[in-house]
Amino acid sequence: ADRALIHHHSTADLNTFRVHMDACNFLGKWLNKRLVWLNGKWGDPTLEPPVVLPDKIEIDFTKSENKKFLSGFKRCAGEITSDGLVITLQDAHDPYFYIDYEALEEVHEAENYGYLEIVYKIPYSNSEQSLTAELFLCSGNISGATAGVSTVVHTEYSGERYVTLKVDLLDTGWWSGDIHRIRFDIFNSCRVSDTITIKSFTLLPE
Repeated sequence: ADRALIHHHSTADLNTFRVHMDACNFLGKWLNKRLVWLNGKWGDPTLEPPVVLPDKIEIDFTKSENKKFLSGFKRCAGEITSDGLVITLQDAHDPYFYIDYEALEEVHEAENYGYLEIVYKIPYSNSEQSLTAELFLCSGNISGATAGVSTVVHTEYSGERYVTLKVDLLDTGWWSGDIHRIRFDIFNSCRVSDTITIKSFTLLPE
């Protein structure tokens, strides 16, 4: 009986849940914390404590409220639609924009997020040279895009089908410290008529 775990959540907590998934996420985090506490109080001290991974950071561009994460558009424009962030070009020379992680409520450490997943679609009408992009990683003491602190990625045609690009961030060697932003140079070479639709940017735990 002395090991019973009883907890009542307040009405204020419950009223913040908009959908069932919000409640599930809240309960999952709470249970994880309680299990760590229980192991420390009654567990075997010779056992290693459980590893608690941070939540992924997903920016879903089918949701208009996530416009706050977009900044610094150069030679391109972005519109959030039910399909995602639709990028159109104004000039074919080095179009880019920023994903601003400082718009998050909390500061996150780059070392905790080893991978980036970009869900996107590129029409078959795009030029062949548009299938190379570049990501400038801004973390720690690097607050803006800096030459030599980037990684080149290769995309693919997919028509109306979404595909996922997974990028190993820790492999770059300079993804560390507080996460500030990522500059996405959409096409290293392209035509003005080229376009891309981005459904989401997600940072995943290592």
